[in-house]
Amino acid sequence: ARQAISGATNKPAITKEVSAPPPLGLRHNALGFQSLTYTDDGNIVDMRTRIQESVECYAQGLIDVFGPHGENKRKRMALPQQLVGLGFDFNLDTTVWQVSPKDRNIRKIAYAVQVLIPPGSDWVDRNTLQSVAGLLCWHSQVIRPGASYLYCMFNTAQEGVAHSIHRDKVRLSPGTKIELDFWRAVTVLLIASSHFIGVSIDTLRTHPKFERYWATDASSVIGFGGWISLTEDSPRLANISSQWTKLELQAFAKLKISINTLEFFAAIYCLLVWSCTLEGTSASIRDKALRGRCDNKAAISYLSKMRARSPAASNLSCLFSLMATVFGWHTVADYITSADNFIADNHSRNTSGDFSTIYIDFSPFFASAPDQVLSHQAVDDPPVDCHTSRHSLIEGLCRELLRDCVLAPSSMPSLTIVGRLTDLLSVAGSASVAVSNTTANA
Repeated sequence: ARQAISGATNKPAITKEVSAPPPLGLRHNALGFQSLTYTDDGNIVDMRTRIQESVECYAQGLIDVFGPHGENKRKRMALPQQLVGLGFDFNLDTTVWQVSPKDRNIRKIAYAVQVLIPPGSDWVDRNTLQSVAGLLCWHSQVIRPGASYLYCMFNTAQEGVAHSIHRDKVRLSPGTKIELDFWRAVTVLLIASSHFIGVSIDTLRTHPKFERYWATDASSVIGFGGWISLTEDSPRLANISSQWTKLELQAFAKLKISINTLEFFAAIYCLLVWSCTLEGTSASIRDKALRGRCDNKAAISYLSKMRARSPAASNLSCLFSLMATVFGWHTVADYITSADNFIADNHSRNTSGDFSTIYIDFSPFFASAPDQVLSHQAVDDPPVDCHTSRHSLIEGLCRELLRDCVLAPSSMPSLTIVGRLTDLLSVAGSASVAVSNTTANA
């Protein structure tokens, strides 16, 4: 099979057929051939129990491609668990296993979006915009949601505007301003607490190992619901069943909110509630790779791209991206037919009450918590109405935040959304501390 290795030389690339593909670190999807001249140093990151096997596998790939002298064994070295390079801090301790931007680079990002391009700017220097976009693009390798907020910046910088007065300047498009505002909101999160900075290395894999599975569904006239579990077939960690209020239905009809936006609403709401209510427990989704299912293709597109065109869905996309930044999870959403999504569909059509009810069964996974924050129950026990617990406050704040994003998009810029999200986290944090302390005592 022809596999590609990116060469660092000016000589013509030489191609060769090999029986086995070279290791992942040598692949380059943009090319259809192999360079047999040179490849740069490789860094192997793996668990301590597997590192030697991975190194030998990588070395064998070099030998297969370049011959018996393809590897310089004198350059083999074991690196420390804490590394600083390429603008990032790597903590390879298996109990931490995170990568984060360096403090200095966080200040660089803040300076770029606050000083080099101040809020409210209409015209900026083309080179300045290109430099800022390049800086943000590099850090979006770790701040993954930020990758969805770069296109307009690069597009504006490349197109430019021929103007007799602003010859070297470009006018910021509305999309570019939205992207810059998003990055300003991200800097608020990064500077506010170091806890937001670290991202699990596992969530950055090209093909992550999923640790949580979820599905949601929404009805345009009844409500919405969803479930989350450790595997697709394991008992549910949590179920959500919620009805639209009469005022919400009237507002949706008046503003012509489509079912696509409501399906997107349902997915974000469930993820936000689970992020807050499961925090501090063994079922937490922080820094986890998630796989979701939804029976609406437009909502799948919104979840995958983290961008949308309509004002309501655009605000939800911004909230969704900030949630992923705050909680460090990465979710891959797939389409599922309505017939196969019957569990979430049943939750979306639950008619037992006029308000949201969160059903949670934590018994297979961790001990009970105080004040009925998380209720311990047997699998066959009736579900707990969490409106009698602190969950009702968290759920209400989540619902209000998403509702304002949909019904009043003009009043919810990125910085307002991040402020509301921070307030929500402060409420959820007190519940998380209580749960963590009780679990430790048990």
